[in-house]
Amino acid sequence: VKLPRGEKGLTNFLLLELMRLEPAIREKVFVFDISSEDPRLKKLMDVSNGIVVWGGEGTVTAVRRAAKPSARIIEWGNRISFAYVSGKIENTNRLADIADNICQTEQLFCSSCQGIYLDTDSYEEAVLFAQKFSEILECQSKRYPTNEDLFTAAKRTISLYTGELEAICA
Repeated sequence: VKLPRGEKGLTNFLLLELMRLEPAIREKVFVFDISSEDPRLKKLMDVSNGIVVWGGEGTVTAVRRAAKPSARIIEWGNRISFAYVSGKIENTNRLADIADNICQTEQLFCSSCQGIYLDTDSYEEAVLFAQKFSEILECQSKRYPTNEDLFTAAKRTISLYTGELEAICA
């Protein structure tokens, strides 16, 4: 496993726990905290039969170029995660958890909540949910100050998804 930049030890902790629970994988899982520019990464790729890569087309292309021709490339592209809300919207703690995830991750991870599906046939209930969630999101956002203004954040998000949409339409 080649760790992502700024990972802060969570992956290593989870893998160590998994190896504790399933000792048979101890001889098969290795963790490397090295930069993508480090020449040792190419050496690791050269001895690998398979490489799992997460990222956009540029990342996948770079890995394909660097990998030996016989290496299997397993792609994990950018994913959109969502929250699913059903029933009466009375549990504001759950909505605060969703808002907290949105603010804390800035919706940048594939596991970050980037959308909310509300299970209702009622337009009025959807409007009430949007109003309630907007208030909760506004409150939670104050816990995570950012140097980025709303315009810059929106521009960054639009740029990110415009490329993806153009690729789909091409």
